[in-house]
Amino acid sequence: MYYGIEFKKIFGKENLKNIFKEHSINHIFIFAFSLLLLLYTGKTNYKLFHSIIETLTAVACLSLFIIVINTYKISKNSFFIYLGIVYGFVSIFNLLHGIADTGIFNISTDPINLSVQLNISYRIIEGISILISFIFLYKPIKPILVFYSYTLISSLLLYIIFFTKLFPACFIYNFGLTSFEIKCEHAILLIMLSSILLFIKNRKHFSKTVICYMSLYLVFTILVRTISITNTT
Repeated sequence: MYYGIEFKKIFGKENLKNIFKEHSINHIFIFAFSLLLLLYTGKTNYKLFHSIIETLTAVACLSLFIIVINTYKISKNSFFIYLGIVYGFVSIFNLLHGIADTGIFNISTDPINLSVQLNISYRIIEGISILISFIFLYKPIKPILVFYSYTLISSLLLYIIFFTKLFPACFIYNFGLTSFEIKCEHAILLIMLSSILLFIKNRKHFSKTVICYMSLYLVFTILVRTISITNTT
């Protein structure tokens, strides 16, 4: 497969033009204004900025979970119901990650390390789950089984992070990110790149708009994680 041709089709001028047509000028203006406001907040109060971003992300993930759960009987789309369930659990880790950064959890003497542990956990869950999701393009899903599986995995992982010292340290004061965290970040980057290629390979199951949005999200995630690693090592 020649991926260069597919990238041109998906991210071509016509496709991007159609996507922008779907959104009114008012929506674009509100988005641009909100983005500028967030950037200003980030420069003046980083912790507030970080909390806002993580809360908004958690709300978006939880909204996806609620929408997918309530429309499954209509859509019968195994791929999207799987991702919807996944992002419901991702929203929990995401929210806890944002809260932990403020030092509100008294059970940990190292709030930054706790926050990074929660962050890397949900990134790994998200990345691996996106790869697994392509299986459900060809196989029917059992939502209850997936839900209980992720409940068990998430509960176990949260217990290990909060109440034991089994989870490796991800951040050390006066040192920065640990080698474990950096290796996990590299693995996540590789997973995200693989996911982009899988979306293109399975393009017949998606509209160009969906592939474009998902690819942009994954590319943006790769850029953010790369910048994060660079700035903290």
